[in-house]
Amino acid sequence: MLCDELVDHAIDVVAVDFEVADLTDIPFFNADVAAQGKPAGVARVLAQMGAADALVLACPEYNYSIAPALKNIIDWASREP
Repeated sequence: MLCDELVDHAIDVVAVDFEVADLTDIPFFNADVAAQGKPAGVARVLAQMGAADALVLACPEYNYSIAPALKNIIDWASREP
């Protein structure tokens, strides 16, 4: 997997810590759900993003665009205050 190779190479070059976010339990963005509070999976990934010094976003190409799971977490993150 390309992401695994990237992590392995980066660790060999510099001392860094990597976390891969699990997007499998992230529900599709819904403003009504967001108004009631973030689901636990969304809160977890947003906390990972907030704690990071940098982000590397990687996903397979899907229908000439980014994968829906990545787009979805970007939708959730873009609504952060």
